[in-house]
Amino acid sequence: MCKTLFCLLFITIPQSSFYKCKEDPKLIRAIVKVESRGYARAMSKSAGAVGLMQVMPKSFRRWCRYKDPLCTSLLLYPPLNMSEGCRILWRWKRRSRGNLRRALQAYNCGNRGLRDECGVGYANNVLRRVRR
Repeated sequence: MCKTLFCLLFITIPQSSFYKCKEDPKLIRAIVKVESRGYARAMSKSAGAVGLMQVMPKSFRRWCRYKDPLCTSLLLYPPLNMSEGCRILWRWKRRSRGNLRRALQAYNCGNRGLRDECGVGYANNVLRRVRR
């Protein structure tokens, strides 16, 4: 089993598996700006999210075991973090039936963003940056 970051990135996870983001680049840039201010090694103290798009390691379980410290290291790799962030946003957009505002709320709050007004400020902030 791989124990090094290099091994995990280039042997265990084939590069072709990186999700090709189909979202508007302005939208992704706005999310990165709001989530991490463009700092690739950003780590949320309260929620535990990491990287440019502040992906939660637990949402990345298909590659890592729960609470695996290597998983957090993997998510600090910008192409993988962006890939996962785009994949998560796409899933929320699909679950919200194409409603981008609701998808952004859910990206910020999880299922609560689809049900109530959680994440409205976050969604407005991202959409405001997209329009600039």
